[in-house]
Amino acid sequence: MARTPRRFDLITLGATGGMGTAAAGVHSLGEDFLHTVDAYVSYLDHLTPDGVLAITRWLTTPPRENVRVILTVAEALHRASPETAGEGLFVMRSWATVTVLAKPSGFSAEDIESLAAWSRVHGFDVDWYTGLDQPTGEFHLLEEPVLFEAAAAGTAGGGGDAAADFAAGYPFAVHPVSDARPYPHHFLRPSSIGTFLTSSRGTWLPFAEWGYIALVATLIQSIVLAAVLTIVPVAVRARRVPSAFSLRLAGYFGAIGLAYLAAEIAAIQQLSLLLGHPIYAVAAVLTVFLICSGFGSLWSDRVAVHHGPAVLAAAAFLLLIHAAVLLRLVHLFQPFPLPVRALAGMIAVAPVAFLMGLPFPLGLRTLAGDDTARTAWAWATNGFASVVAAPLAALIALEMGSPAVFLLAAICYSVAGWIQRAAAGAVL
Repeated sequence: MARTPRRFDLITLGATGGMGTAAAGVHSLGEDFLHTVDAYVSYLDHLTPDGVLAITRWLTTPPRENVRVILTVAEALHRASPETAGEGLFVMRSWATVTVLAKPSGFSAEDIESLAAWSRVHGFDVDWYTGLDQPTGEFHLLEEPVLFEAAAAGTAGGGGDAAADFAAGYPFAVHPVSDARPYPHHFLRPSSIGTFLTSSRGTWLPFAEWGYIALVATLIQSIVLAAVLTIVPVAVRARRVPSAFSLRLAGYFGAIGLAYLAAEIAAIQQLSLLLGHPIYAVAAVLTVFLICSGFGSLWSDRVAVHHGPAVLAAAAFLLLIHAAVLLRLVHLFQPFPLPVRALAGMIAVAPVAFLMGLPFPLGLRTLAGDDTARTAWAWATNGFASVVAAPLAALIALEMGSPAVFLLAAICYSVAGWIQRAAAGAVL
């Protein structure tokens, strides 16, 4: 959509995958930029004056993805055509799917009559159009009229307050997501887990969010295995030198290890949108980070140890800039050809990748001479943090978005800089 000037009478997004996989929530960890509110606005902007956007998703029980689609389409309509947003939504439902139609110019009375007649002939129930008092139940029944309620809240006035209130009170997280947090298939609200487990709705949980549960389990396993394979061996070998370990040393090298991986993961997510495929993004980010941070490590021999806090502060500052503007740059460069987009993305992350190569060797130089025990602790704590960082950053991105992961990396580098400054060039 970003790369075409064309306008279309109809834009459709069909149901993907199988109905069973949608119900089980196995896609909850998958980034999907096709179903963000930014994407829906782009679709609506590429319609002809009487064009229609049609989105079909599998019907899940309890409804959650369908509810999010309705709220997202409603918000996109309010952004694209606020004057007619209330008349531009139509929702119909079969036994297995829900189709949401959006028309920025608004559905006329004739349009509504034709769609309602078509729905009756083909065995669809109608859940919403402007003026509908209650959803029809001629063919298929829902336990509660949540699709009707979601559409009513989404099309209501008040700047989206009704939609926000509805989403906040729904058992699952169904609020619209943006390109900064492209997880439209993630619906588990952490604050609601206790409610699910202690009520009859606890029976929903196993069929709703296996992906989220797997990510939490991965984080726990990573902590345990990383500790066993990195921390425990060093602790056993260095037990005769208890002074080798210090909280400053562990904090410094743990912070820079966590920051490095967190920044990589955030960059990969945002460049996935720019380059159009996660494999391209992984290749571009890993190439830039490894090469540029390698040059940074090589350059560190020319940097005095007492400049370490300044280097860390500069890296933290650039990461804050990335959190604020990188996604905007991604949107700006989306219309360009792939080579231009790839070059722009790599140039954007190269400076911070260079700076991120300096803290580890600068930290090692603060160790006492050839003290192998302290060097081993430095490598162990850095490796431990790097392993744990991957699932932790994924969890933070899932809940708060990639800018929050950049922010986490900036905070970690700031903490490392404070530790190094407090050490005043002495042994960490």
